[in-house]
Amino acid sequence: MNKTVKYLTYKSLNKIYQLKYGALKSNKSNRRIMFFPEIPREFYCVSRICRLLKIEMIGYSSSINPPLVIAFEDSTESNLDVNEYIKRTHRVDFTADILNVDCTNISKSYVGEIFKTVFNYSLNVDPTEFTGEVVKKSDINGLHDGQIISCPVEESKVDKEASYTVLVDNTITEDDNTVEDLRVSIMGGQIPLVYQKRRNISNRFANVNESIIIGNKDRLFSKEEQSNILEFSDRMGLNLGELDILRDKKTKRIYIVDVNKTMTGPPPQLTRKDFLRALLILANGFEKNIVTKQNLET
Repeated sequence: MNKTVKYLTYKSLNKIYQLKYGALKSNKSNRRIMFFPEIPREFYCVSRICRLLKIEMIGYSSSINPPLVIAFEDSTESNLDVNEYIKRTHRVDFTADILNVDCTNISKSYVGEIFKTVFNYSLNVDPTEFTGEVVKKSDINGLHDGQIISCPVEESKVDKEASYTVLVDNTITEDDNTVEDLRVSIMGGQIPLVYQKRRNISNRFANVNESIIIGNKDRLFSKEEQSNILEFSDRMGLNLGELDILRDKKTKRIYIVDVNKTMTGPPPQLTRKDFLRALLILANGFEKNIVTKQNLET
C-alpha cells in the first residue's frame, strides 16, 4: 500500500474529495459494481477509487442483476468470453453494461494493428524487410523486456512470440540521456489524467523511473491527437484503463505502444501531494464518466 494511502484513511480521502469536487450523489454504502472474472486487489487503481467513492466491489453471482459490470482479467488475452458466460449462466434478467468486455487482446502486435487503422502510419514493422534499428518485445503484456536489434533478420530467426516495432526517439534532453513515456488514463471515453514518466535512456524499456509528474493533456497532445487516442481506445474496446504513448523527437509523431486494462497506481514515485492529487482526479473522472452514466443505487 502506498504510504500516502496508509497515512490518509479512505474516510479522510472521501472528505477531501467532497471538499474539492462537491458531495457525491450518494454517501450510502449500497453503490455496487460487479467485477468478473477477477475482483481487483488493493494495488489496482480501480480498487482504490471504489473505496474512496464508497462503492462496493462484488464478485460474480448468477442471481444478481447489477447496475454495472467491469470485465477485469489481468492477462494479455482474455481466457474467458465474459459476455457469453454471463448470458449462459445468469438466472435473472441481465441488463447491465459490461465495461471492457470487448478489450480481449492487448498484445503488442494487436496494439500495433489497431494503431495503424487510426493514425494511418505504422508502429509494427516486418523484421525481414525493414532496414535499420527496431524494438523487439515479447507480445505478452507487462514483461518490460524490450531490446534494440538491427534489421533485416532472416525469416528463420524471427521470434513468433515477439512484436517488432519502430524505434521511437522519445528523448527529451539535449544530451539525449533522458526518455519520457506518457501514460494516459482512459475513463468512459475521456482522458482524466496524464503522467509524464522520465528515466535514463539506459533503462528505457525498464519500469524504473527517475521522476513522474502529472502532465497537462492539452499541452502534451493536440485536439486531433486526443481525438485519435480516444478513437484508438474505442476500437480496442477499452472503456477503463491506460495507454503508454511515446512522442518521437524528430517527427513529432505519437505512438501508442502499450495498453493496460487493469491499471495499478497511482505510481508510488509521485510525491505525496501528487499521489493524492492523482487519486482524486482519477476518482472524479470515474464518478463523472462511468458512475454517473449508471444507476448504482440498487
